Amino acid sequence: MHLLTQLASSALLILLTTLIHGAGVAGIAHWLGLDRERPKARRFHPRTVALLSAVALLLFALHSAEIALFGLFYVAVGALPGLEEALYVSASAYSTIGAPEFTLPQQWRLLVAIEGVIGFLMLGWSAAFFVTDMNKADAVWRAHMSGVGGMGIGLVSGILVRAGHSEGYDVSFCDN
Repeated sequence: MHLLTQLASSALLILLTTLIHGAGVAGIAHWLGLDRERPKARRFHPRTVALLSAVALLLFALHSAEIALFGLFYVAVGALPGLEEALYVSASAYSTIGAPEFTLPQQWRLLVAIEGVIGFLMLGWSAAFFVTDMNKADAVWRAHMSGVGGMGIGLVSGILVRAGHSEGYDVSFCDN
C-alpha cells in the first residue's frame, strides 16, 4: 500500500509541477514579449542584459515555487517535522544534490527520488527555454557547462542542441 501511495502522490506532484512549469515558462515568454518581438542583436545592449536578468530571476522564482510545492507536501503528510527541513530536502532532491542528513520515512522515500528526476527535467526545460528564447536577444549565443561525471551535463547539452535545432538555429557542440 505504501508503494501505491507514493506512486499516486508522485503522479499528482509531477502533473502539478509540469503544469506550473509550462504555465510559468509560457507566462514569462508572453510577459516579457519574447513571443512578439526580437530585441536588438547587440551583445551588451542594456535591454538585452535586462531581459537576460529578468528571465533568469523569473525562472529561479518558478523553480523555487516548484521546490516549495514538494516541501509543503512533505510537511502536510508528516514526512518531515518542519518547513525548513522540508524545503532543504526538497531543494536538495530537486537539484539532484541529495540531503543524506535528513531521511524520510520509508513510505515517502521513493517520492524524493522521483522529485530528483522531475527537478532534473524542469531544470533542463528551463535551460532549453532560456537558450532558445535568448537567441532572440543576440545573433550569437554561447553556453559553457561543466560538471563531474554523472551530473547530466551530456543530457543537458543534448537538450540544448535539440532545442536550438528545433528553433531553426545552426548549433555547434563540442564535448571535451
